[in-house]
Amino acid sequence: MGFELACGLTCVWLVAVGLAAATPRQLYGGVAFAALAPVALGPLTLHRYDLWAAALCTAGVVFTSGAALGAGTVAKIFPAVVLPLAYLRRRSGGVIVSFVVALVAIAGAFVVLAPGGVRFSLARQTGRALQLETLGSSALLAVHAAPRPTFGSGSWNLDGALPDALAALQTVAQVGAVVLVWILFARTRRGRDEFVLAAAAAVAAWLTLGKVLSPQFLLWLVPLVALLGSVRVGAALVAALALTQAVYPDRYDALVRREGAPIALLALRNAILVGIVVALVVLLHRERVPEEVRAERYGEDLREPVLLDGGERQRPDGVPRLEP
Repeated sequence: MGFELACGLTCVWLVAVGLAAATPRQLYGGVAFAALAPVALGPLTLHRYDLWAAALCTAGVVFTSGAALGAGTVAKIFPAVVLPLAYLRRRSGGVIVSFVVALVAIAGAFVVLAPGGVRFSLARQTGRALQLETLGSSALLAVHAAPRPTFGSGSWNLDGALPDALAALQTVAQVGAVVLVWILFARTRRGRDEFVLAAAAAVAAWLTLGKVLSPQFLLWLVPLVALLGSVRVGAALVAALALTQAVYPDRYDALVRREGAPIALLALRNAILVGIVVALVVLLHRERVPEEVRAERYGEDLREPVLLDGGERQRPDGVPRLEP
């Protein structure tokens, strides 16, 4: 618990560093959000290790650090989705090199010390079924199409042909949404604000559309949304955190029994998460730079072909009329 508290305080400090150049209102608001929003999740905030990965990911965003993102990827996979954004932001291969060095150094140590444990961890995570709390699961539960949940790989899951197909579909959507964020960011000015927005959008898409969505995963977004400074997105995230606590742990057994109240709360929570993803992607799309401005920025020839009006080719003064 003490370690997670330290990680949470580190997230708050990183938000303060990231907003150092902002107005006092934005700085204090962001710091307050980073410090207080996790309270909405309840005691679970300090009973898992996700604030550790969130701190590393936030450091990667604040400092555009490939090494921090690499270390975070070892802790939890999700910081990897920020790497292409950091590369586009810096326009330097050094971000990728430092990411790989940190990843190999840390993961390599575990491979040398406990290769069997690393194999077991990878097999367990990649082979998981559709977790009970995911977007697809809540949809099946809401329409009474979910089979009886079974326990495996440390969570309650939905097994069967339909949940498996939905899990595969979610994985495709998850990857597609993250790639879309990368593409949209590449079409912006790639400044600090656009980078934070894209990082928040990529992480939100990754956690919302994944086939595993544990309650504590929402903590990944807290410092990124604090850096973003969007009141609406922040309010939506707090609501999602509070709804998560409303289901877990007190109503979780009822959820496993497929009772109506926790299913409704879960479905609403997941709908809010989808809304957050859509809102962030729309905001990122609005930040795009027009094609002709991007071309000028990268030194492309912008001169459009000049068309000659056929009726003016033989003007008496011998000078053709130019039409754009």
